[in-house]
Amino acid sequence: MEKTLLRPGDAAPDFTVMAAREGEIVQLDLGALLAGNRGVVLTSYVLDFTGG
Repeated sequence: MEKTLLRPGDAAPDFTVMAAREGEIVQLDLGALLAGNRGVVLTSYVLDFTGG
């Protein structure tokens, strides 16, 4: 995996993640979410739903 160094104001690199939407697992693409100049907030909950 290649490291990408970002600075404030840089465009975010495009990526795809798996997500739950309305009870189904879907792939979300950052580029598609940003289409139409909408604001997007990304969060990550590491180990959020695990028993440990």
